[in-house]
Amino acid sequence: MPAPFTQMLNWSFKTGISLLDWETPNFLQFLEFLCYPPIAWCATASHQKYMWSTGQAFRNRPINDHWNLFYRHIDSTGAAKPPSRRDLRRCAKVVKDFFTFYIAEN
Repeated sequence: MPAPFTQMLNWSFKTGISLLDWETPNFLQFLEFLCYPPIAWCATASHQKYMWSTGQAFRNRPINDHWNLFYRHIDSTGAAKPPSRRDLRRCAKVVKDFFTFYIAEN
């Protein structure tokens, strides 16, 4: 699952707004969330999401304690550095593609 889609699902869960009920203001709030996520959701180094060992089935792999939904630089004030414009465009494309698919199927 692409990271932006995981972030969409987590934002929906956090706000109590179903992904299928999003409207334009929700999308704008989601972009704000992407730019300024809760610090507790940020890692300062990239980590694999799942721990694994040889021969272990994927469904049995535990989530890595060092993994977080966002990988961001945290500045001296404790704020997360916003994503690049390229990353925001990529995320917006995932959102658009999801809703294009959803609307076409319903």
